[in-house]
Amino acid sequence: MEVLNYKEFKVTDEMLASSGARFLNNIIDTVIFYLIIFFVFFLFGLLASFIATEEASDWVEKIVENSMFMFLLIMFFYFSVMEFLTGKSVGKAITRTTVVLENGEKPNYKATAKRTIIRFVPFDGLSFLGTPCRGWHDSWSNTYVVKDAVLKKQKRLHQQYLQLGESIDN
Repeated sequence: MEVLNYKEFKVTDEMLASSGARFLNNIIDTVIFYLIIFFVFFLFGLLASFIATEEASDWVEKIVENSMFMFLLIMFFYFSVMEFLTGKSVGKAITRTTVVLENGEKPNYKATAKRTIIRFVPFDGLSFLGTPCRGWHDSWSNTYVVKDAVLKKQKRLHQQYLQLGESIDN
């Protein structure tokens, strides 16, 4: 029998972002991601045209030949850095959701990097079809995408509960 420890905050299913919010996050982040890709390749092309040498042309050609590697590298940095620094991607900021650990705290870089690498697993997008709405890159990295307002409310209520317990103990 599991003994509940009410002193530790834990994310519950009611805090999880809806499948609609997760889908919207994906659409927004995909648009942002392609804008970044366009901008990066535009800069490479611009740089090569300013240099205007055969070496620069060869360099741009190699980048284009390895565009899948560049694509994955940019995707890795977009998600892992944004989610580490802010707990959010642009999509999550717009839908007012955030990535947290089971204790409701912001994940460390290892967790956000792991989340991002798992996004590269084929069919990760289909892993959201179950209930509750947690994909592989959530469950395998022990992270959760939660509604900001619900998380804040539940953390406040948990803190009040702890303070009440302290006042009863004293």
